Amino acid sequence: MQEQLENILLERDSYISLYTMAKIRAEKAEEKNKKTHEQQQSIVELLVEKFGFIDRILDTNTLLARDLFKPDTNIEIFINFNVQLSTGEQGYIETAKGCPSGKFKICIPNGVSSETKELIMKNDDESIEPVRVILKFRKYLFQSDINLDQAN
Repeated sequence: MQEQLENILLERDSYISLYTMAKIRAEKAEEKNKKTHEQQQSIVELLVEKFGFIDRILDTNTLLARDLFKPDTNIEIFINFNVQLSTGEQGYIETAKGCPSGKFKICIPNGVSSETKELIMKNDDESIEPVRVILKFRKYLFQSDINLDQAN
């Protein structure tokens, strides 16, 4: 009889300890979910503006640009991002393939204006300010999947 009573008490204590362990695990999981939820709410959005220069004209709609990215930057991430020239034309980053390191092609769908062509041709002259390329985008910090987005 004494043995049966001891066994019952042991079973009851082990049941209580299992219940306690399950409760602790549930609390830890809830705390972890709360932290990830707080982290998702604390995503920081940075508006980034990068500047580069037009190197030369390739054809009526395509320009070769430089100095917008560091040489080790993967330019493929920025393909199809909109850019604006300092002269007002709008375009997008077309590709970096077939270009020297650090340079990339910009497509201007409406074509390059004659004034812009003249400015680009005179880039070697120090008295004239070179044509600039402006890239605007959003960069998200503390986010694991997509961390770049085109700014409007």
